[in-house]
Amino acid sequence: MSSSIPVSTLRRFHRSTLHPRNTSRTMATKVERSPAGEGADFRPPWFYTVARVLSWTLIPATGFYGVFIYDFGDHEHVFQPARRWAERQKAAFLTLSAEEKKIVGNETASTKP
Repeated sequence: MSSSIPVSTLRRFHRSTLHPRNTSRTMATKVERSPAGEGADFRPPWFYTVARVLSWTLIPATGFYGVFIYDFGDHEHVFQPARRWAERQKAAFLTLSAEEKKIVGNETASTKP
């Protein structure tokens, strides 16, 4: 069985990239132990937590803004059905039902002198 790839190249790849213990955690440990200025990560550990939290909040917030708030003009666009649904939900939440109107009507009639 002959191969066109030199054996030294195969050994180099096996040792550096294909070894099962070569994970990102061990690579990060190697970077942290390297002399200062030679590929050391300058960002503090909290930076990654903040970046993750911001990505989990800003991406959905941007989508929400684009679907429900952004003004695309007066013409029909792809988000109109979602906006109509939101308007119906808001109207149902903010308006009184028939029973509630009767209760409010009785209270206001009884409180007037």
